[in-house]
Amino acid sequence: MKFGWGAQKAVQLNKFLSVESGSISFTDPSGNPVFSDAWGGDATGWGPYVSTQLTRNGTTFIDGLSTGRVEPFGLLSNPNPGTDAIYNLTMTWGLGSAVNDGLGAYGPAPIVQVTNCPIIVRNYNSGP
Repeated sequence: MKFGWGAQKAVQLNKFLSVESGSISFTDPSGNPVFSDAWGGDATGWGPYVSTQLTRNGTTFIDGLSTGRVEPFGLLSNPNPGTDAIYNLTMTWGLGSAVNDGLGAYGPAPIVQVTNCPIIVRNYNSGP
């Protein structure tokens, strides 16, 4: 799972990384954990800053920087032909204090809050 944040200046991205935190988990169809991670307060797990175009309204663009994070939860499988396996995603990601990305101010507030979002892995094979 990939996600990220952009800002006009490096100092703004630095501030963002110092106040953001989150967690992610997947459970299998039986409710057993298959992946979990938690992070926050530093750049650990975040990629390098890269040049990007930022927009607030989809029509006006400014030069900026972005960084991204990848949560490598691996493959979700379904070995049972002709069935659906339903995994569940739970994710929280938020800001502990306000940040400004050069286009506006945000937080402190949640960025993402997902609880038991079903992820369906369909096995289309009809079986042996």
